[in-house]
Amino acid sequence: MLHIIADTLTSGLAIASLLLGSWLGWTWLDPMMGVVGGGVIIVWGSGLCRTAALELLNVELSPRLSDEIRGVLEAMDDVQVGDLRVWSLGQGARGCVVTVLSASPRDVSEYRERVLASFELTHLTIEVQRSGSRGATATRQP
Repeated sequence: MLHIIADTLTSGLAIASLLLGSWLGWTWLDPMMGVVGGGVIIVWGSGLCRTAALELLNVELSPRLSDEIRGVLEAMDDVQVGDLRVWSLGQGARGCVVTVLSASPRDVSEYRERVLASFELTHLTIEVQRSGSRGATATRQP
């Protein structure tokens, strides 16, 4: 929505500069609005590139959130978190994939309820593995 408003505004400024330049004889106005429009495009484009690079490089934007999720899970009996990934899904939404290790694993729904009771996550995948065994048993719930 904001992008459309900015496009409309820059197009309106371009048309206004052409009309004013024509009526008032200000030949410098059209090139000036071209520079302003180019500046807007550079600012928006660099912001888009920065955001896309963070997503593509899987940069963890909130290590504190990861630590808090890890703490909630590891507060349960003998639970250890083997792997934990939190990422942005856009517009403030977050996704999380976590591997839980336990000698006496619970049903995946217990881990899921504990995490979702404390954190607002749009997507949560939990893998549960029995710790201390060579062949790990995995349960997955999207």
